[in-house]
Amino acid sequence: MAAGFKPMTILYGSNSGTCEALAQRLAKDAPSYGHFATSVGTLDSAVGKLPKAKDELVVVVTSSYDGLPADNAVKFVDWAKTLGSDALKDMPFAVFACGTSIWKEGSRCYQRGADYNF
Repeated sequence: MAAGFKPMTILYGSNSGTCEALAQRLAKDAPSYGHFATSVGTLDSAVGKLPKAKDELVVVVTSSYDGLPADNAVKFVDWAKTLGSDALKDMPFAVFACGTSIWKEGSRCYQRGADYNF
């Protein structure tokens, strides 16, 4: 990748495929924003394998289902809950929560469980 581009790991939780498609699109468009995707995968595929480099952005694209994580994010959420409060404190991250305003309460419930350690 060209000099000056910053690494980015993209993770998604998706039952219907929408968040996966958005994650793939983000990876494709990343160079337009000064980044390159080092990997794209499910949240579950990242259990115990988040980037250690402080300069690698972790982007999470996910939705919730009645306040619960997507099928391919359950293990990740369970794992994240076992981490100490400062285990990920220096990791740069962004969360793109997909959904509808109709499910505000459910999204908040999952949000608290998914990103409290970030």
